[in-house]
Amino acid sequence: MLRQSAALLTMVFLAGCGWFGSKDPGQTIPTEFQGAVAADEPRAALVARDILTQGGTAADAAVALAFAMTATLPSRVSLGGGGACLARAGRPREPNVIAIGPINRPAPIQTDAITFLPTPSSNGQVGMPGLLRGLAMVHARYGRLRWEQVVAAGENIARFGAPMSRALARDLAEAGVTFTSPNGQPAKEGDAVAFPELAGTLSVVRSKGAAEFYTGDIGRAYARGLDGAIDEAALRAYVPELSLPRTAELGNDVANFTRTAGGAASVALLAAAEGDRRLRRSDPNERSAAIADAVVKAGLARPGGDDDPGTTGFVVVDKRGGAVACSLTMGHLFGARRAVPQLGVVAAAPVAPDSPAALSVAASLVTNENVVQLIGGAAGGGDAGAPEALVEILVHAVIGEQPVQQAWSTFNARHELPRTPPSSGAVAPTIAQATTPARVNAVVCAGGLPNGPDTCSAQADPRGAGLATLVSAPIAKR
Repeated sequence: MLRQSAALLTMVFLAGCGWFGSKDPGQTIPTEFQGAVAADEPRAALVARDILTQGGTAADAAVALAFAMTATLPSRVSLGGGGACLARAGRPREPNVIAIGPINRPAPIQTDAITFLPTPSSNGQVGMPGLLRGLAMVHARYGRLRWEQVVAAGENIARFGAPMSRALARDLAEAGVTFTSPNGQPAKEGDAVAFPELAGTLSVVRSKGAAEFYTGDIGRAYARGLDGAIDEAALRAYVPELSLPRTAELGNDVANFTRTAGGAASVALLAAAEGDRRLRRSDPNERSAAIADAVVKAGLARPGGDDDPGTTGFVVVDKRGGAVACSLTMGHLFGARRAVPQLGVVAAAPVAPDSPAALSVAASLVTNENVVQLIGGAAGGGDAGAPEALVEILVHAVIGEQPVQQAWSTFNARHELPRTPPSSGAVAPTIAQATTPARVNAVVCAGGLPNGPDTCSAQADPRGAGLATLVSAPIAKR
């Protein structure tokens, strides 16, 4: 297989290198792979890119991306919202080794599941704001850069403004919400939009830490600004859930999933497909047919309703094989439509752990601990069809060893046309029937990381308006 042959390459120093032209046409500047990013909002993805080129880990870049999204995609990400992440450290330069018979191999690396859904508050009107403490846990466990550095980009975007992206403009139109531009007219795509009150809140979070939103003056102002919809004592006591992920076999690898309803549905889908030989066939149509049958077998009927749960997913990987995949949600577009004006923070709609909105929260990191390699990651968003979309993209990209762009083409070919009833005779629910489609952003490295950076591909959902990029930087002198 590709990842096996890539691991045997002897000239690995060339694997992540490219060449940038310099001012002198006779000279070139060698570059090396720094990581990859795939997200629903372009400006936030570029923030993550910049953090990677500054030497940050995948966790640093993912946390910075999420803070940027509070200003660039507030319809789906807010300090008042939440979600779930999977996070994993990269392989150290001199890893610990374990003896397996006569062979010494790098020790396995644990993948963590961090869950911080905006679960219903004491009166059920809004969701508990889990985002800040969830991001703080990711950063504390896996970050390298200072907290202030990863918060700063989001704060600056909120304070000085940025052109409204197509992703946000679409959400505004769908939700019937209007932002006002400096000239007093409704803001449209490309118009500069700033959130000075949010910038002030992020400034305090940057300087005092995430705990200030839960135990300090900002936390008290947030709870009181929502007229008691959030209990102050519950806010002070809030902590995310740290656990092991749900897991399922994915070919020769292991797919780790979030501890959410969406993660559970993804595992159930792969379990239903287990033993179906079509899943390993070279013909992508056979793999798709296997997934269609598994959807029926697992009973993954789409919940009724066309409400957009305001969920978005992103994936960041770094050159050492560190990775973070998150699926963040507001429960509905723009959450509960309630905000604390002095803080610029929108409260999330409540998301019960077994609700349709929780089904849309699904993310995965695929690993192979036999060789201690990260194979890739994917994160879902959109609606409750996210688990089906997530699994199908991973099956094509990992088992079928397709670049994720090609995996998406295979996926779209099936869902843009009426689905042929599966062989069981039942009709599987189709993602294309939904008013708001499920979305998936993915990064896959068939040869694994850190060994095979030249095998990486990244894709933001082509039906959205996001950005995916492979990140390189000049090789630092040692």
